[in-house]
Amino acid sequence: MKKHILLFILFFLIVQASFAGWHSVMKDLQKIGGDYTTIASDGNRIFVAGFCMESSGWKPRIYVSTDAGKNWKGTSISSGIFKSIIIQDSTVFTFADNAPYIYYTTDNGENWNIWEMNSMPYYYPGSGDIRALEIIDNNWFVGLYIPIQGPNDVSGILISHDNGKNFILKQISTGNKVLINNIKGRENNIIAATTDGLYVSKDNGDTWQKIGLEGLDVRSIAINDNIILAGVLNNGIYYSSDYGASWEKGGLDGLSPTVVIKGDYAYAGTEQGVYISSNKGYSWEQTSLKKISVPSITIEGENIYAATSSDFNAGILLSKDNGLNWQKIGIKRGIPIKTVANKDNTIFACGNLIELQKSIDNGETWQNCSLTRNISGGIATIVFDKGNIFAGANYGLFISTDDGNTWKNTSDIYSPNGIGSIAIKGDSIFVGRPFGCGGVFLSTDLGKTWEDVFLPIYVFALGVKGDSVLMGKWNGLFLLTSEMQRWDSGGEGNWKRLIQDPKIKCIKTDNESIFAAGDSGFYKIPSNTGIYEKIGPMKNAQAIALEGKKIVVGSNDEVYLSRDYGKTWEITGLSDPYRTPLSPPYVNSLAINADTIFAATESGLYRYIIGDTSTVQDTIIDDSISLVRQEQADQAKTGQKFLIFPNPARDYIYINFSNIDDAGGVWQYQIYDILGNCLQNGMIESNKININQLSSGFYTVRFFNDGKQIIEKLMKE
Repeated sequence: MKKHILLFILFFLIVQASFAGWHSVMKDLQKIGGDYTTIASDGNRIFVAGFCMESSGWKPRIYVSTDAGKNWKGTSISSGIFKSIIIQDSTVFTFADNAPYIYYTTDNGENWNIWEMNSMPYYYPGSGDIRALEIIDNNWFVGLYIPIQGPNDVSGILISHDNGKNFILKQISTGNKVLINNIKGRENNIIAATTDGLYVSKDNGDTWQKIGLEGLDVRSIAINDNIILAGVLNNGIYYSSDYGASWEKGGLDGLSPTVVIKGDYAYAGTEQGVYISSNKGYSWEQTSLKKISVPSITIEGENIYAATSSDFNAGILLSKDNGLNWQKIGIKRGIPIKTVANKDNTIFACGNLIELQKSIDNGETWQNCSLTRNISGGIATIVFDKGNIFAGANYGLFISTDDGNTWKNTSDIYSPNGIGSIAIKGDSIFVGRPFGCGGVFLSTDLGKTWEDVFLPIYVFALGVKGDSVLMGKWNGLFLLTSEMQRWDSGGEGNWKRLIQDPKIKCIKTDNESIFAAGDSGFYKIPSNTGIYEKIGPMKNAQAIALEGKKIVVGSNDEVYLSRDYGKTWEITGLSDPYRTPLSPPYVNSLAINADTIFAATESGLYRYIIGDTSTVQDTIIDDSISLVRQEQADQAKTGQKFLIFPNPARDYIYINFSNIDDAGGVWQYQIYDILGNCLQNGMIESNKININQLSSGFYTVRFFNDGKQIIEKLMKE
């Protein structure tokens, strides 16, 4: 038993020696959404295709749930707008817009392959468009269109009777060229929905004949016994009770329905929501899912799954009561955060999709600042100077003089839009634009007037070192060598190149060095040499945060930490919990608040508590209590002040404020577990805190008061 305890303690210290782990903050701002094109189900498995927010932006992808929509995972395929998903036992097939390939997976999307289609006449690899797919036993029916110069475009159905090994091409129309939109079948009867009505084959695809709706663009079909439902582009539903011998209008005029039949019920997804029919599609009424586009529906038992489009906040919806009520079950995503910044223990964070937020309790809770998206157009960067907060936004430069409570645009007449970077030198404010017309703009009157001083080039980063201005752009890091002068396209003027890199994205400075994050790596320029050196293990860099000797660097797939000013580096293990095999985390901005790192990514804001490596031992110490007491002894040797006692503690910890300089005011505390979860917090009203409810283990205690912060470790017996 003692051995197990000691092994646990050693494991904890090793983890504590690196980090407590990254954890999402702003969880209440996470969204369930996406823009989906098709959905299919088989038991508890659900596959959905469309656009969803990933770490590098909105991406087309197929997602899978194996537990009826409770949890989702991105699969490894991202090849365009997927039109349809077909599930055949353990194999799943799909095809994308404007691509001649059928993709398949046998491991729920871990790996996708291209189906080898042999003996295909008129097939030109890399060209063409697969428009429909139906698989019945060993028979494959593939709607194909291949554009060829002149009148010889190929349009028809590829047919295989040997499970997709060999194909022959059949033309379903001898007249005008028709495009195949959908294929459904049963036994030897196959129906094709085309841009010129419906066609049927009663000999397994060998010959075809038209069965109605001539001249109509039929997008979907559903079959139940002799009933056929046809969803027509902008023309509603057509109904046949005699397998296409006769037709009548079924309603939903002006809509383009996707139809499904299950027993006596039929369902239609439309641009205006979901409709239901209790008589197999003869008449229709709308469900409670209204005013939202639903391009695809799948039915699994009592569950109706609806994939929505054109509303990124809706995503995938589930109804268990025939459409009376709907709930979101889709992929839960964090909101993209473009920038995070720290001022006196107040954390500011914002993105293009949310208002500016601030937190005064290290990211536990957030409050909305008054700078809305309607006013700013989205904020890209935040800088602090002389008690003011400057926010660079799509609609200009905004300033707050009261800790972010109120904001004003710096100019009612003219202000450069699309600001991505800010640098302040004395009374001079420089702003850079990373897109549009690009350029650097200068104001010397707190933003009332502006002068364009550097055009026309995209500027991704600005900084100040002493009396010099630094600029990061496409081809490197530049230093202004004399008074600012306008640079037109004629040359680099008074700018001196310090680093050559394809793209410098971030610049940070301190008293000793200049740091730059670029496409080719992370750079340090010591002030005493002026010569850059590439440091750190990262192959690329795009965000930097500095505090004392601590350097934090974000790349496109990780966050790195150095505690000794760049001599050694640690990998923090940041990973996007919603990532797919092709989608690593993407760090936009970093901030440090004492022993806490904040990372703004395309999937949300993440927080990390930095551990202390000073007490990790090479061997197991027999007495577990001595591990904590050894740390206290080490602190005493180095003159560090520790605030809490006893440590280890059982029921209470006592606070020794006499060790703290300027300890006045109201103090608050937070207690975090090993995973970074805040388990207890409150105001300090006496010199002790009751910890009786905490389980035995190791914790981090954070004390904070009006810009001051102290971090202590605690062992609970």
